[in-house]
Amino acid sequence: MRPEIKRPWPARRVMALPAVAALLTAICLSCASGAAASASSGRVSVGGPNVNGYCQHLGFAAARITAPPTVQWQCERPDGSTAPVDLQAACEFSYAQRPILAEQLTPGVLVTWQCLVAKSAAPGGLEVGPPGGSTSVARLRTALAGALAPRGAAARIRTLLRHGSYPMLAGGLAAGSLHVSWSFQPRRLAGHRRPKAITVATGGAVVSSAGSATVTITLTGAGRRLLKRATRVALTATGALSTVGAGAVSATRAFTLSR
Repeated sequence: MRPEIKRPWPARRVMALPAVAALLTAICLSCASGAAASASSGRVSVGGPNVNGYCQHLGFAAARITAPPTVQWQCERPDGSTAPVDLQAACEFSYAQRPILAEQLTPGVLVTWQCLVAKSAAPGGLEVGPPGGSTSVARLRTALAGALAPRGAAARIRTLLRHGSYPMLAGGLAAGSLHVSWSFQPRRLAGHRRPKAITVATGGAVVSSAGSATVTITLTGAGRRLLKRATRVALTATGALSTVGAGAVSATRAFTLSR
């Protein structure tokens, strides 16, 4: 038997700290990826999180999506300040089934967050799969765009200021979550940079399996100040629909409010 040769400590090869950190990071990411895949297996989606309702439940004015490049959900206070949204907590607020898991079906696409539960907890839930199913994206976009422009007496400036919100009726959609925002783009003055768009109103709702929803679009503090001194104002409505079958669908619509 060959005698065991014991090397002194200084002769041992020690991995540099940056390399150790990189290795541990890779291992953690691999574990997290496996856990996410395991969590999604055998689960169905009961819909997207009602982010707007969750923010209002916490005492905020509404939910909003930040502008690129740091696109994320935030809860907005009446004074315009914001706080990040806990999507897991938003799913727990939106649905009664437990356990429930918030998961982004398409990495990097904000509106593809869905709330997943075990099949036994929601037999009628939607199977989680790759976007681009049988639902026509073009048809959904058309239906969404058609619902974005406010109409009727409820869309008058004086009525909006009195009630503080507008009830948008949307139909012909697919089950999922819907977020709508109105924005105003101030004019660019000569010699100045293009001013930042003002978020006038926001709202969100869970779209039922029948493809319909009523979205309460609530005025922000900045939007209320803008409308108070306006007799006629041109706005842009943006809608983002997150579905399981068709992935993320978005549409925009220009419209004008009058007093």
